Amino acid sequence: MEGYRKKLRVFNLGKINVLAVVLFFVFALSGLAINLFAAKSPYLATGSVAGDIGLSVGLIAVGLFVHEGIHGLAAIVFGKAKKGEVAFGFKIKDGLLYCHCKKPLEGKAYFVMLILPLIVTGIIPFAICVALGGLMQICVFSLMIAGAAGDIAMACGVIKNGDTERTVLDHPDMTAYYALYPENDLPDGFSETTEEEEKEILSSDGIRDGKKLGMKILLIALFVALTVLGLFVIGLFMEIV
Repeated sequence: MEGYRKKLRVFNLGKINVLAVVLFFVFALSGLAINLFAAKSPYLATGSVAGDIGLSVGLIAVGLFVHEGIHGLAAIVFGKAKKGEVAFGFKIKDGLLYCHCKKPLEGKAYFVMLILPLIVTGIIPFAICVALGGLMQICVFSLMIAGAAGDIAMACGVIKNGDTERTVLDHPDMTAYYALYPENDLPDGFSETTEEEEKEILSSDGIRDGKKLGMKILLIALFVALTVLGLFVIGLFMEIV
């Protein structure tokens, strides 16, 4: 980008996945506890175990697409990006949907773009389910909150690095973004991230190790969560029968 120097901000995938696991269990356990012991709301949203399982699967599928759609909508509404400057896709290697804004955004708009899906597809429906009932749906929206761990980490990075007052550019391939500094107002000791340095970061052992650690953590957490959920469904079904 002409007139600017860029500094790459990269976020560790291993730490992000640890955060995702912590978020899931904290929200799921606290939500279930409140629902069971305080609110005493209905266990099942649909009235049947099979119906709730189907509803939960549907909510996850729709929620993933809505999450990315809100990223794009926020970039257009708050970042003044054009439709053609927002790209959606699927990363086969990571098994993830993604939204990428090609246009540089003001830091505050980028922060909103990062955090808005968490609020709309995670926190708000989670709070509604805790109040009204539906134990499986509480777990679903705890999962949606956990799925926003990368967005949370990046949003915290925007604030921590003071990038709300700068122009930033989303990175197309990594959990990262560029902070853009005007050439005529560079801070003391500033060093621009070069293409060679970026390639080195992308191919570094730290990035690869972070992905491997993250996958191991997620697989273990998924196994534990599915086991607990399976036992809960069996117990609930037996109680109803």
